Amino acid sequence: MLDAEQKKAAAAARSNWFSSAGQAPDSGEIDSHHALFAILHGIYSRRLTGKLQLLFGRLEKALFFDGGQLVFASSSDSQDGLGEVMLRAGALTQSQFEEASTLVETGQRFGSAIAEMGIYGVEEIVGWVRRQVLQVVASVLDFPAGRYFFFGAAEKNVVPEIGAPVPLGKLLLEAVRKAGDLPLDRLAEDADLRLEVSSDPLRLFKEVELDDRERNLLGKVSQRISAKDIVSQSGQASAQDSRALYGLLLLGFVVGAREAVKAEPVRPEAEPVVPIAPAALEEASLVQREESKGVPPAGNVAHALPQLEEIPSDPEEPKETDAPPTMPVPLLRPHMISREVQVRATGIPPEKNGPERQLFNEE
Repeated sequence: MLDAEQKKAAAAARSNWFSSAGQAPDSGEIDSHHALFAILHGIYSRRLTGKLQLLFGRLEKALFFDGGQLVFASSSDSQDGLGEVMLRAGALTQSQFEEASTLVETGQRFGSAIAEMGIYGVEEIVGWVRRQVLQVVASVLDFPAGRYFFFGAAEKNVVPEIGAPVPLGKLLLEAVRKAGDLPLDRLAEDADLRLEVSSDPLRLFKEVELDDRERNLLGKVSQRISAKDIVSQSGQASAQDSRALYGLLLLGFVVGAREAVKAEPVRPEAEPVVPIAPAALEEASLVQREESKGVPPAGNVAHALPQLEEIPSDPEEPKETDAPPTMPVPLLRPHMISREVQVRATGIPPEKNGPERQLFNEE
């Protein structure tokens, strides 16, 4: 069952890698890094505004987008809180953390409590909030297994008032370089995916720094080329090039399109051959043999009748105006004797009167 699910996911990954077309994400399952990356790419390329809610068991995390840009993140995990992040980094002492936590219980935010305590200014707190958001996003990208729900801008209070752009492209590229479940083999064998450099600057993720391999691979896409061809050019390093190509597709540096499949001409279907029963074959063979001998077939009664020659009528012969009297034909009964008797018809001229034979029966 697991192999079937993996094959299904791999086939889906191959059929559509990353595209800005289609409908906005709604809800569903996330079972791989590729599935999560595809959702984030769709939100960014469509410039959507809303909240992506992610459920990982009992934990709930949320990513907030404004026009496709990631601006904030939240988490129900206490280890992702602003206070814990600052405490682990040594920016707060234990007593300062406990005092600020007491103010949070009254309804204040942790950042506002720190500002009220005079420990940090607003700009410094914004920097720490940004650091906290990066940590939440990194934890989401490291653990992509759960359910997701996307709430669009029509919902109230979807995007928080306080937010700052987060370099999602940089985080995605780092996640691609570490992920171990990407369908890289499928990408390396995809001969129908034609690649070209993106001409749409809006597709590109911001604040992304490519490494040497990624820049070198991007330089090879000077004209339309298949994914299989560009990866096969590297020889031994094809696995690394597949990962680099995957990152370029995800971040919008390279776009792919399917090669149009030529439709094969429709051939007329042959008429089905109806098998002939052995009895019919034997009957046909018998008919052919009889015809070759000049014997008409038994079933053809018309051809079996003899050809009658028409005799011209005698002018002196009486006309058959009235039907001649009928004579009942005596039936043969048991112990009857049959014999032939010479008779002569009457009422006919002598020259035409000849002896005829009439069958009489005697007991």
